[in-house]
Amino acid sequence: MGAIVNDGDVKYIRSCYPELEIKEPTGQQEKLILHYFRGMAIGPASEQAGYKNRDAAQRYLRTDSAVKIIELLKSREFDDVRIDKDMLTGMLLETYHMSATGGEKVSCVRELGKMHSIYPDQNTHTVDINLVQQGEVSQRQLASMTDAQLAAVLGTDLLTLPKIVEAEFEVVKEAIDNVEGD
Repeated sequence: MGAIVNDGDVKYIRSCYPELEIKEPTGQQEKLILHYFRGMAIGPASEQAGYKNRDAAQRYLRTDSAVKIIELLKSREFDDVRIDKDMLTGMLLETYHMSATGGEKVSCVRELGKMHSIYPDQNTHTVDINLVQQGEVSQRQLASMTDAQLAAVLGTDLLTLPKIVEAEFEVVKEAIDNVEGD
């Protein structure tokens, strides 16, 4: 499946006509220009636009009108870089259809779901702690502090923090071995 041409693309290309003072192309010619402009070869672009004869499409692309439209679109591409939700959706759908593996298709579906807020609350919550202890403590300072220093900054004693006891694992392992041995 080729590139998807949506109504927004057609409106965008039609906005070029007054600036160029050309005869407006037909809907089929507009689709041909858009597919060709997006990087399709003439053959596939003509098929996607609905041409039965590739030569007719090639002849149209060589006309002054088509050349002027393509040149203007190229110049605008650098000036008016516009990517919106519809364009990204189209690009992802195109990628989905061109995917070779199921994993690539799943990845496209996930991205579409994220972009259209289909998944529940995707926002990750972060907690920022502003520490004031004779001035602010930077993240770099926090990263280099020992556990005791961090506990002091938080106002907690290391003795009150839970301890990891290696022996607990052994007790659990022995209990599991006893159950399996029965």
